[in-house]
Amino acid sequence: MLPLALFLAAAAQHSARLDWNWSANSFTATTFSIQRGASAKGPFHQIAKLPLTARSYSDTKVQVRKAPYCYQIVVLGKKKNSAPSPVVCGLVK
Repeated sequence: MLPLALFLAAAAQHSARLDWNWSANSFTATTFSIQRGASAKGPFHQIAKLPLTARSYSDTKVQVRKAPYCYQIVVLGKKKNSAPSPVVCGLVK
């Protein structure tokens, strides 16, 4: 298992996007997998792959709805992936 200390937080909620920021410790990995689900229980699907230097992501493929969008991040390693980060949800207003 990869060392993971990942903290995902909503930065802003806009009418057509959700912005996310995170902090992370050092990894022996290559990529962040940004995953979105329709609820905190999932299922989650990858919506983006970002380099380990990334610390934010704007999801512009969201729509106004009464239910939140939920996100988690997985660090993709060369041989193994991390466990998912804690789930964070946000509403598009």
